[in-house]
Amino acid sequence: MPDRISLSEWLDPVIREVSEKVGIPTEDASTRIVGEGIGSASEYVLDVFTRGWLNKLIQAVIGLVCTGVSFSPDVDISTRFRKELLTIGMHELLRVVDPKPNDIRELKASIEEFKSAVEKGDLVEAIMSGLRPMEEWESVSRMVGIPTTTPPPRTTGTPVPRAKTTFRKLI
Repeated sequence: MPDRISLSEWLDPVIREVSEKVGIPTEDASTRIVGEGIGSASEYVLDVFTRGWLNKLIQAVIGLVCTGVSFSPDVDISTRFRKELLTIGMHELLRVVDPKPNDIRELKASIEEFKSAVEKGDLVEAIMSGLRPMEEWESVSRMVGIPTTTPPPRTTGTPVPRAKTTFRKLI
């Protein structure tokens, strides 16, 4: 099936000689390597910006969509692309069902924050319970060498009001 989407085909010429020597079909090796790479990259991005319930929810959605499409006979895609999507999907789903101890603590805390915000009717706080605080984003940025531009703290003037959207206002 030429002219079909492939995320891993570019890797074939790079690994062909080695994969053939060890008896792994080049296409199989490429789809696994690239699928795991994409799964790991998306996991990293999610871990930087989200936490707890939102992190696990997005991972589950990505995992279910990729795995579901890969097994759907009604979707007209190549077998190679199915293998790539399956690898990405399983990577994400396994992160949901096999959390680290810190993930469990963070998940519990974020669910409690979410429930509390919902009980108060605070939509912004409910969503923020699944996002990492700005301080954590900046910390990660500094670790990987990205300069941060935190504005200096306000010392005078009127405080900036925080917009408050409630669940009751939306209904």
